Parts: sequence; C-alpha cells; structure tokens
Amino acid sequence: MLAIPVLAGSAAYGVAEAFGWRATLEARAPDAVGFYTIIAAATVIGFGLGFTGIDSIHMLVWSAVLNGIVAVPIMATMMVIVANSKLMGRFEAKSRLIVWVGSAPGSWHWP
Repeated sequence: MLAIPVLAGSAAYGVAEAFGWRATLEARAPDAVGFYTIIAAATVIGFGLGFTGIDSIHMLVWSAVLNGIVAVPIMATMMVIVANSKLMGRFEAKSRLIVWVGSAPGSWHWP
C-alpha cells in the first residue's frame, strides 16, 4: 500500500510529460486535469489489485521480469540516439565505446 501513491505520481508525471500536459502537484485540478486523472486512475488500479487474489510477491517478480525485458531495447535505443551527432548536436557522446561499455552491464544476467 505504501508504494501506490509513489507509483501513481510517477506514472502521472511520465504520461503527462509524454503528452505535453501540465504536470505539477502545485496546479489546481482544473488546470491539470489529465495529470490528476492519471493519479486517480493509477491509485484506483493499484488499490484494486489488492483485491484480485494475486499474490503481491508474484506481481513484484513479474513486474521485475517485464522491466528487465523492456529495459534492454530501451537502453540500446538510447545509446544509438546519444551516439548520433545529427540528433544530439553538441551533446553527442564523444566516444561510442564508452557509451556501449557503460550500458552493457545493465543487459547482462548475473546468476
């Protein structure tokens, strides 16, 4: 139960930023409808998951598995973007080797 507000807030910030909505807890609800709607929906969904009968540890394990599957292509895409001078301009990674060596350990599975 402790994680529900944190996850709802982070989901709301992520979705609001992706859609270009106003994303701040300082705004009143009429000024940031989408942001507060995501917070409310994520809170209700998180609360509702507690009544599904699914073991919370299994939910944690499967969310970690999903995160591990999704993280590798996201990191690879980010590294390709960072190494592209046309996209990054003066912020391009100077050494492609450093970029890939820096992200590779995250994709390895340690037994």
